[in-house]
Amino acid sequence: MRTLTRLCPQGTRIRENEEISQPYSIESHNPRTLDSIVQDVLCYRGKETNPRWVDIEPELYTPLCTIYADTSKVARQPLIGPDGVYYVQDFKIILLCGLTELQAQICWVENGIEKRGPAKIVYDDDLQVSA
Repeated sequence: MRTLTRLCPQGTRIRENEEISQPYSIESHNPRTLDSIVQDVLCYRGKETNPRWVDIEPELYTPLCTIYADTSKVARQPLIGPDGVYYVQDFKIILLCGLTELQAQICWVENGIEKRGPAKIVYDDDLQVSA
């Protein structure tokens, strides 16, 4: 089943210049696969107050946009597991709410300092890219 991570509850009023963020921890045996991310942002149109599984009512989820980001500068922590060495990368996707447009960034911590990088938003309805 596909799990859902909720950015903001349905009906939430978002103020101008408000940031919404979601942490991610990605694992891979191949560190090169951690150089970029693609993350869909879905809109839930159902009645559940806390939906958790996309697979249960898939017709109630519509794509809002897709976030693309270069994560090659985000540190990878090597770990050893039962199948050998794998890498973990921790970062946040941040959505910046403006008056007329939504913007996206990625954020990570490097030597105790918060770093940010650009992300692109591709809207599914018209496939236009916002930088």
